[in-house]
Amino acid sequence: MVGAGVLGLAYATKYLGWTAGTVVLLLSWLISLYTLHQLADLAEVLDREGNPVFDEEGRPIRVNRASLILIHVPSFNSLRWVSLVAAAMSLSYSSIGIGGSLAAGKQPGVEYNLDGYSTSAGIFNVFNALGIVAFAYGVMEIQASMRNPEPKTPGGPPGRTYYPMMKGVYVAYAIVAWCYFGNSFAGYHSFGNAVEDNVLASIPGPDWIIAMADMFVVIHVIGSYQVFTMPVMDMIEVKFHKLEWKMTAFRRFMYRTTYVVVIAVVACVIPFFGSLMGFIGALGTGPTTFWLPPLIWLKVKKPPITSWHFWASWVCIILGILVTILGAIGGLRDIIVNATSYKPIVG
Repeated sequence: MVGAGVLGLAYATKYLGWTAGTVVLLLSWLISLYTLHQLADLAEVLDREGNPVFDEEGRPIRVNRASLILIHVPSFNSLRWVSLVAAAMSLSYSSIGIGGSLAAGKQPGVEYNLDGYSTSAGIFNVFNALGIVAFAYGVMEIQASMRNPEPKTPGGPPGRTYYPMMKGVYVAYAIVAWCYFGNSFAGYHSFGNAVEDNVLASIPGPDWIIAMADMFVVIHVIGSYQVFTMPVMDMIEVKFHKLEWKMTAFRRFMYRTTYVVVIAVVACVIPFFGSLMGFIGALGTGPTTFWLPPLIWLKVKKPPITSWHFWASWVCIILGILVTILGAIGGLRDIIVNATSYKPIVG
């Protein structure tokens, strides 16, 4: 529901400014809510044979130590408790980010202007900020495997899952609004241009609060790591099955362990959070959040050109593609410019 990217929204706002930052956050919130509506609507679409287009199989240094254990759980259904704990942790550290920023208050000498950047640097920073916002909104998911509601009439067809899905989405998005807008505005108000890419690093203390928030982030990332990894594991095992290779316990242990180790090595060698947020957000999560859902919805539903949803979908697609392109450019440029100062995590 809420990911670690929320801690970087104040950092994005410092490059966008109050007005543009508010507009970008609000538009992203509205577009991602609309695309989730489309995904919920598509969950019950049937193909020509009467089968669901999206079936259940198609839905998909402390962190990595824990992941080495959790990655060997057979399926995500065995990790429901991990997902619940991760959601609680994300809400906790988001609230600490808001509360800590408000408690710190407006720091002496805080500035909100963008005069310290050249024209070209300012433009690229705006591009990177768009990617950071996409990264934050890219962790939304919808549970499309819930049971159909009971029929309205005895013996009648089951109710649509769309309605209970959207009830959950509306509740989640109320919480998202609190976390995202709160961290962005409180962090930027208190620290201005001096805000770090992780707002927790800007909060002066107390130290035990920051340590607790960091612990919550670690626990949350451990859980979300499994959410994004399990579909990859399923794809690998399906590939094994197609190649008629027997998936033995030893093979499963080896490829899953290797996967986690490789990810851990990459994370230690490339430990730059702020720069990667924009790049990964633009290329990785931007498409799946902003423009792929409406593109698929248009393809499947084929609404008339005169309908409101037709034009709303195309607005989402165009804006989403712009964010993908510009955010990737800004994120890549930020990585290149700051590459000389990066130091691998060795301990």
